[in-house]
Amino acid sequence: MARLTKEIEIYEGRTVTVQELTVGEIRAWLARVEAGEETPDLVDNLLHEDLALWELATMVDLAPEALDQLALSALEQLVSTARELNPQFFRLREILLNVGRAELQKQINALPGETPEDPEEPGEPGTH
Repeated sequence: MARLTKEIEIYEGRTVTVQELTVGEIRAWLARVEAGEETPDLVDNLLHEDLALWELATMVDLAPEALDQLALSALEQLVSTARELNPQFFRLREILLNVGRAELQKQINALPGETPEDPEEPGEPGTH
């Protein structure tokens, strides 16, 4: 069975194909995430809240470097279409992010010192 694809004209005369991920591609994505293979890059990881640019690159027929040449409006079109074609991927990604956030909060709460229940700053009344 062929995967779903959709062509998006991001600029006049420039069309990009967005594709549905296969189960194998989602497994490979998860393995990369678990292995920490992606270099932390704030722009790549935080530019769009729905996914990192390296993740978007797995869903389009552009090289990751080519995404750097696109305007934010073009990226938004691609992300929107990727979300449309890959709702299960985005659901799984959100679940994993929530698990990661919960684990991070547990680790923060386990740190010695201030806790959310004891927000006094050093030098305030009641401190040493």
